[in-house]
Amino acid sequence: MQTKLVPADRTTVIFWPDISILLSDLLRWAKVTPNIRLVKATLNANPKAMSDRILIGREPLCRRESVDQADFDYNFVVPLELVRTMERVLIEEKRHDRRIKSLLQPLDVSKSTAEIVVSYGKQLKEFRSRAVFRQTNFYAISQLCSS
Repeated sequence: MQTKLVPADRTTVIFWPDISILLSDLLRWAKVTPNIRLVKATLNANPKAMSDRILIGREPLCRRESVDQADFDYNFVVPLELVRTMERVLIEEKRHDRRIKSLLQPLDVSKSTAEIVVSYGKQLKEFRSRAVFRQTNFYAISQLCSS
């Protein structure tokens, strides 16, 4: 005889309006949560930054720099147009790197690596390739929830 397990009823939901979740944690949660309506509502409520329309016409700057692995995990998303532009610039820079074999000397610091960093200026946030991938992943999951 097989026993069927039934989940317990949820009696409370804890809500902290002043605490925000990192995008990497939100995406991890969204991928394993079976309730698509809850995922969609949560993703729609996620804070959006850098939504000035003037940024859409600007070209982001790329540079290589030594960064810590824990940096660039934000608790917001940027508009899809900016994400696509940053992704395009990253791909172009990676193609350029393949053509030119060595741009940097090997780093001695084990915790840091030379990464491509994309930015729209000194006053705005910077994104490395993994952060841009998270932003792209956010919009892909949002689109799946909408369809």
